[in-house]
Amino acid sequence: MEINKRENIGWIDLLRVTACFLVVFAHCCDPFVARFDTDRPTFLQGCALGSAVRCCVPLFVMMTGVLLFPVRNGMSEFYKKRIGRIVVPLIFWSVMLPVLYFIYLNYITTT
Repeated sequence: MEINKRENIGWIDLLRVTACFLVVFAHCCDPFVARFDTDRPTFLQGCALGSAVRCCVPLFVMMTGVLLFPVRNGMSEFYKKRIGRIVVPLIFWSVMLPVLYFIYLNYITTT
């Protein structure tokens, strides 16, 4: 049995933690942006701060590219290794979210 040992790259780990905090911060700005019709200064502040931290998504994409760059597999092998990790959750949540939404609308909310 072969055990894959992960090599930690310090600057990637630091960048990952930073990007995680930026994602949380970006989502924390959303309630302020939702006040666009009642409180203009709060809306503008939420937009400015939210825009300043939106670099988090490209950071994750670039980290993925850096970590996958040394891999020298063919395209078919690349997709075969990852298709199960993508398709199974996609199908699961594509079924579960409408079911949960239906339950929420019909049994949990009161009108």
